[in-house]
Amino acid sequence: MQLDRRDVIKGLCLAGISGMMPARIAAGMQPVEQCRASTLHLLVAGSHQDNAFLDGAFRASRSSGARCAIVRLKSPLYEDPAQLNGFIEARPSVIALVSPSDGIILQELARGAGMRLSFIGHHHVSSSHAAHRHYFTTFEQAGGPRSTVSRGVGSENTWAALLAESLAQIAGGAEPRSAPGRWAVRLSGERSPQKPEELTSLLIQA
Repeated sequence: MQLDRRDVIKGLCLAGISGMMPARIAAGMQPVEQCRASTLHLLVAGSHQDNAFLDGAFRASRSSGARCAIVRLKSPLYEDPAQLNGFIEARPSVIALVSPSDGIILQELARGAGMRLSFIGHHHVSSSHAAHRHYFTTFEQAGGPRSTVSRGVGSENTWAALLAESLAQIAGGAEPRSAPGRWAVRLSGERSPQKPEELTSLLIQA
């Protein structure tokens, strides 16, 4: 999936200025003092898929006994990058579902904090009968075989919840490590009242 040129420019511009931000600014809904290594932080940015994504992550956490905390972006990161500065400094484990531009910026902030990107997904969700498209990349540090995430997007109506459940299981070490790779999943779309969306999912770990 090709990202919009403006998304890339926004991400690259912010990557150059992120190091100049104040060091102790609290994250949008999750102050840095409350970030704990044992907590999985769920970062969302106001898409139509947020509720399903959060439901899937909490379902996985209940079965594993893990703790989850929700972080909601108050505005796009290119407008207010400082809202995550203190949060990222705390090096939390994060699964995120955000816009492509926010995804690029979040990757750069995480790399700047010495964190590792284990997984990235690009999602085109259509409101028509066109196919829904999902593109994934797992990196060397990622846990979980390809089939785990592929099962997590097996339904057009529930892909966000199932994907979050899969990523939460991987973040919790419930899946064995696997080699890096790239793959795509296409689903038959159904007419939806929601507008088409381009989204990015991420698994970031300390």
